Amino acid sequence: MVRKEVEVIRAVGASSVVLSTDLGQPANPLHTDGLLAMYKALMAQGISAADIVTMSQTNPAKLLRLKP
Repeated sequence: MVRKEVEVIRAVGASSVVLSTDLGQPANPLHTDGLLAMYKALMAQGISAADIVTMSQTNPAKLLRLKP
């Protein structure tokens, strides 16, 4: 499910990745459920919880010039 994403994260590093989805449409899961599933799948492939925080919170905040 997330093999390509894991390859990219390992190749460029978590500090260069932002995690997001385009879920939330009526026929798809809620975006919160989809993100949780993606985080769990990444962790199952060896991506750390700290890296997920970096990619889902810290990096987007930096891009928006917000405090993480």
